[in-house]
Amino acid sequence: MKKLWLVLTMAMGFAVSAQAQNAIAIDNLPTSVRAAFTKEFSPAEDMSWSSTGSNYSATFTKNNSRNYVEFSADGKLVEHRVDLKQTDLPATITSLISKEYASHTFEEAEKIVKNGVTTYEIELEGKPDYEIIFDAKGTVLERKVD
Repeated sequence: MKKLWLVLTMAMGFAVSAQAQNAIAIDNLPTSVRAAFTKEFSPAEDMSWSSTGSNYSATFTKNNSRNYVEFSADGKLVEHRVDLKQTDLPATITSLISKEYASHTFEEAEKIVKNGVTTYEIELEGKPDYEIIFDAKGTVLERKVD
């Protein structure tokens, strides 16, 4: 997940450098995107919008958690990522982590809903470091040495 955040941070850095081309004021978003965002995520703080191809993406804070969303031009939520604390993870995932990775330390987690499918990315620090992707039921989908 460190690599993911590094990539996202770099992408955001490139987005900021090209701000004149991609940054969008919320008032200039399509009405459908603005309405869908407001319905789902209001109130949000520290919001920053940009266009990504034909979609619209935003980073923001809600309930002290950092979020990333992407909407299609017609207001459909394509992707939502939110940072999670270890205590916010499903019990099946925390149970598996404590059993299978007891020698590792929890570093960070993210809940990802993309096209209606929920996954969790967990980063564990230890020897070696791991990035593990779980489905909503707690099944390991992918495990990478980080």
